[in-house]
Amino acid sequence: MRRHGLQTSSVTPLPPGEIDRLLDSVAAFTRLLYTHAAEVFMDAAGDPAQALHEALDSLLRDLAAAPEMTYMSTVELPGLGPLVADRHHRMLDLFCDFLQPGFAARGVALPNPEIVSLCITGGLWRIVRQHAIDRRLHELPEALPAISHVVLSTFFGVDEALRVNTRPQPAAIAELH
Repeated sequence: MRRHGLQTSSVTPLPPGEIDRLLDSVAAFTRLLYTHAAEVFMDAAGDPAQALHEALDSLLRDLAAAPEMTYMSTVELPGLGPLVADRHHRMLDLFCDFLQPGFAARGVALPNPEIVSLCITGGLWRIVRQHAIDRRLHELPEALPAISHVVLSTFFGVDEALRVNTRPQPAAIAELH
C-alpha cells in the first residue's frame, strides 16, 4: 500500500515511549506559548485592543523562533493518529479558553462565542501550519497585521482594529532610537 508516495512498510513506527515524549514536549511548548501570550496580554493593561495585538505579536514571534517545534507540532504530529488528534484539540482548546473571557468582558454579542473562538483559533493554526509547510516560519510575524485585524475587529470592531494596526508598534519604536 502506498500513501503520499511512500510505501507504508518503509515507515518505521516510533516506540510508545518516544511518542509520549514527543507529545509531552509539544504540550509543554504549547503551554509556554499560551503562558507567554497571556503574560504579554496582562502586562499591556489599559488598552485591551493593543494588549490583544501585542499578545498575538508575541505568539507569532515565539512560533517563528522555534521552527523545529512549530513544524513538528503543526505538520508532523497531527498525522500520527487519534491520540495525537485528541491532544491537538485539547491544546487548541487552551487558546479558545483564552478568548472566551474576552468575549464575556467586552459584552460582545456573538451568536455563538464557542464557534467564533474555534474559527479564530483554527484559522490561526492553519496560517501557522501553512507557514511551517512552506518553510516560511521566519515570515510569520509579518502576518500580524492581517491576523490582528481579523481578531481585533471580532472583539472590538473594525475602527479599533484599524487604530491598533496603524499605530507604531513598541518594537518598531525601539528600532527608531
